[in-house]
Amino acid sequence: MEIGKKIKRLRIERGFTQVQIKPQHITQSRYSKFEKGETSLSFEDIYEVLTNLQVTMQEFEFFLEPEEFGPIKYRKKLFAYFADPENPENIAVVTQMYQELQEKRSKGDIHPTELMVLFDLKLVCHKIVDQIEEMQEDDLYLIKEMILSRQYHSYYDLKLLSNHIAHFDKKDIETFVKCIFPIPDVATREADTKTIISYFFINIVTKFCYLQEWEDVKYYIKQGHEYCTFGPNYYLKTTLKYYEYLSDYFLTKDFNYLHKATNILSCMLEIGDDKAYKALSDEFNFLMKQEGIDLPTPNHYGGIVLATTSS
Repeated sequence: MEIGKKIKRLRIERGFTQVQIKPQHITQSRYSKFEKGETSLSFEDIYEVLTNLQVTMQEFEFFLEPEEFGPIKYRKKLFAYFADPENPENIAVVTQMYQELQEKRSKGDIHPTELMVLFDLKLVCHKIVDQIEEMQEDDLYLIKEMILSRQYHSYYDLKLLSNHIAHFDKKDIETFVKCIFPIPDVATREADTKTIISYFFINIVTKFCYLQEWEDVKYYIKQGHEYCTFGPNYYLKTTLKYYEYLSDYFLTKDFNYLHKATNILSCMLEIGDDKAYKALSDEFNFLMKQEGIDLPTPNHYGGIVLATTSS
């Protein structure tokens, strides 16, 4: 019965009336009782209500307690593992969880939420927990099918796809972006969802950067700016600008663009954004080595003079 009360909270937060979101075949009186917790609705009716609210079923699960929606208990166990991944008790818990989910999957009786947790386990835990295998080709195929089904636009689905974007080819990536974006009502999504949308585009751009397909880099930079319109985002805007300068250099061989790219790296270093600096500087060193450019100071780019290039 608590489900109706939580849907009411979502409805008010998003500015909808009961008439706007209730299924047409349900009377106003019955729907009002549902939101008060006095009656229940079928799964199909709840799904229609959430669709009218522009909330996916998977996003709604985060508002529910395990006793209200069973599959979410696995996610909560996974969160506990992440808090202390070396703890033997937590390792035992995720190992058992992995075995349970694998069995559910083999029987064809696994909920999409449980399947996403299984993939998270494979992605994150296979190097730590011996009994957990890494992602396989059939897993990647299933991720693709789930994304293309347009059932999911939540944080975990985007994160899962983003983390595996390197495994997919150019055509698949193009299809994913066309399928997923624009995300309805993106400005009202949770902060974590907005963050992973940013990482989704950064990871695509990074993939094409390493492939040195610079026209594709510029194309997905443009896509990132177009679809990430939910307010200031330092890391997204800075990183995309860095890639823009880098791609301009490789397309034109104009060293002014390379100098601008190194200025962004210097800025990250100066403000103490060590994680971003490390990721981009490692990549920068790799690309410069491929280009045959000798860097006077490999780990610091402030005031770099790019006259020391090899011919």
